[in-house]
Amino acid sequence: MKKIKINFILLLGANFLFGANLELYQDQAIYKYESNSTFIGFSKGIKATCKDKNLELVYKLKCPNNRLCKFYNNINNKQLFLNKIKENIQTINILISNRKIDSFDANMLLKNAQIIAQEKSTLKNKELKIKKVLQLQNQEFRKIITAKEPLHLTKKCNGEIKLLIPYSYLNFRVVYEANINNKEITIKQNLSILNRSGIDIKVKDAKFYYRNLNEYIEPINFTPWIVKELKNRILYKKTKRLDYDNMALNTKGSPKIAEQAIAPAPIGKYNDAREYSIKNLLLPTSNKPTKVKILEYKSNVDCKLKSYSYRNTNVFYICTFKPKFQIDTNSWQVKESNKLINKDAIGRYQNRYYELYTKIDKDILIKRKRVVAKENQSGIFGGTKRQKDGFLLNIINKSKKSKKIQIIERIPTSNTNKIEVKLLSVSKGVNYILKKDGKITINLELKPKENKKIEILFEISYNKDLKIIY
Repeated sequence: MKKIKINFILLLGANFLFGANLELYQDQAIYKYESNSTFIGFSKGIKATCKDKNLELVYKLKCPNNRLCKFYNNINNKQLFLNKIKENIQTINILISNRKIDSFDANMLLKNAQIIAQEKSTLKNKELKIKKVLQLQNQEFRKIITAKEPLHLTKKCNGEIKLLIPYSYLNFRVVYEANINNKEITIKQNLSILNRSGIDIKVKDAKFYYRNLNEYIEPINFTPWIVKELKNRILYKKTKRLDYDNMALNTKGSPKIAEQAIAPAPIGKYNDAREYSIKNLLLPTSNKPTKVKILEYKSNVDCKLKSYSYRNTNVFYICTFKPKFQIDTNSWQVKESNKLINKDAIGRYQNRYYELYTKIDKDILIKRKRVVAKENQSGIFGGTKRQKDGFLLNIINKSKKSKKIQIIERIPTSNTNKIEVKLLSVSKGVNYILKKDGKITINLELKPKENKKIEILFEISYNKDLKIIY
């Protein structure tokens, strides 16, 4: 498919003096600038004020000599040329159908037929070629505009014009990049800004907020907390809950970044958590986002293989570091010694540290199955029922290298003295730590091609008249 080039040099003429400013929130954008022209862009659904007075907007065929208008005029000129070709083909068809042959001259008739056929064929080829180019240009143009015709102010504004632009036309997201090299991680935070408003924007100062401009806050009244007796208690089966322990890494692609031409380089700044600013921002309406670096810093990092096998038997390569700035989104692009290993990795805060799930180690296979207690091990003793249960982990290292891995497991835990849970045994020689909440941390090293089995058994004791579920 032929690519349509949009020349960013023609953005707003040759003069790149910045003076306007932009505020972009999660529900709206405010663009303020001064202009001697009434032309706004190819947009709809926006509101305009001049010195805080509302302005009427109208669509006109008039269009100044700038990037969008040149694109628009080029499409219109091609359409006019296409119409002329169609008219010429139609004229040839009329001449052929109305032609009267007064005398029969075979040679002359054949010669004329060849000339007409060649001319018609040439016109047809031109028609098909222009149709294809016109279709591509129309498709490209419609991707970057929200209205097909130029939008104007009804009169010039001798002062500051303020446009209110819906967030769906102009939005941004935070993009994090991590480059891991031995015990050091380099963090880059970027803003990816997408302008599909149909308005070319260039500003001296731009501010970006991860909050709404218009926030609704509802008053809160005190209500008493009442304790009630629970009658006819019904036990429900537990449903699976999504959490960070069950993380799947995907490989979603990230879009390429549009170039900015002949303009001062944008300067990004981290102002505060979820608040950023950029100076000298050139933001043409485009189908591709503009990427600007906000900050970059280095930190010590500790990477290890880890599995939450009770929830997900995948083995994750997790890197832990202490962020110097608040991390606002949990989606990352991760590199290892400058080599891309994941385009859309997931991270999370863990106490004061941050865990980055970089990739899955396919060389380690974990299988988990329940261990069924023998009949003589579980039963009722006096008025107490003792139920033994457990599971078996089978860990296989398929690689030719030794692997150190941390496995997080769990046994049930009780919040009432009517039910008691205790760990009976863990396979001999296994290095583990048991916490009060039932969490078991296992650290082990697997030799190349080694297969290790770990059995974990526990016992639940409770009154024989109780019904439990876990």
